[in-house]
Amino acid sequence: MAQTGNIPPISVSGVCKTYRDGFKAVKKVSFDIKSGDFTVLLGLNGAGKTSMISMITGLNHISSGTIRIFGDDISKKPYRAKSHMAIMPQEINFNPFSKISDSLVFHGGYYGIPPEEVMRRAEPLLKKARLLKKIEQPVSSLSGGMKRMLMLIRCLIQKPKLLILDEPTANLDIEIRKTIWDLLQLEHGKGMTTLLTTHNLEEAQILCSNVLILHHGELVLDRSIDDAIEGLEEKFYSIHFDDPISAKHLHGFSAYHAEKRSDHKASFRISGDQDIGHLVYKLHLAGLKITNIAPSSHQLEQLLHQATL
Repeated sequence: MAQTGNIPPISVSGVCKTYRDGFKAVKKVSFDIKSGDFTVLLGLNGAGKTSMISMITGLNHISSGTIRIFGDDISKKPYRAKSHMAIMPQEINFNPFSKISDSLVFHGGYYGIPPEEVMRRAEPLLKKARLLKKIEQPVSSLSGGMKRMLMLIRCLIQKPKLLILDEPTANLDIEIRKTIWDLLQLEHGKGMTTLLTTHNLEEAQILCSNVLILHHGELVLDRSIDDAIEGLEEKFYSIHFDDPISAKHLHGFSAYHAEKRSDHKASFRISGDQDIGHLVYKLHLAGLKITNIAPSSHQLEQLLHQATL
């Protein structure tokens, strides 16, 4: 996917948002998101996330400061700035009476994409989402989760350089969440830049490489997730095993606060002078074959808590 030189996909400089009642939702926030990054914007309720996203997407007026999308000022050149991005809002916004195929073709037409090209781009995505056989059904026949997947596919057929996601999997079951995650990881791997807001810290941990945290309208953290977690006193890991495990297998790992999470997964906590390498060695000695080690969402929860004290 072509990018616009070395210009940041999102550049926020000294941005403030003050509402008519005098409430300051965003206070002199500055950050750049680099090309190809998958960044999560976190914060407690009322932190300013919605205002920030609304200004980035051009849906809300900027009180002061500038936001540039691939160098185009969202306030001065809104059409050019928006042409770089696709936005998946929280609200489902389809015509419920249109067919799935018509809905995609109609959306593609806004961006000058011929109907046959829309369907060519959509077919592998619809197949992965298990929607291809329903292509001639009305949107109203889909479940809420299927509609959310269709919203994402509608964004992806644009082949955007920048994708903005606002709570993409809120209130969805785990199977649909994982399908959406798979679609996002597949497309992000092609070079797309993505900004995500979510309350699902597991989602952020799985998908994202960078984190921004807002607190009372101020930016309190802008780092890679790995670097931010490295500074935590306690680190949490989810470890997957090749064979089923039982509580008996974990009996000798109480110092790591081991807890079985599923037949093939357990969580561990590393603190003080403990080391993940030593834990892996002990698991190997216990005859447990590891297939995957990943930071747990507990780490982002701890990071969010620490940053918003």
